[in-house]
Amino acid sequence: MHVAGLCNICGKPAGRLHTCTLCGNIVCDECMYEDVCKKCLSRKTKK
Repeated sequence: MHVAGLCNICGKPAGRLHTCTLCGNIVCDECMYEDVCKKCLSRKTKK
């Protein structure tokens, strides 16, 4: 799903935002990797 507004991670305004499937963060294209945000991606790779 995507909506318009501000990214919860970087704070940039974006025409299209996505919802992270793990934490529910609303993030821009730059902060989204496949279906998770970059915060969740870094948590997944540390395990």
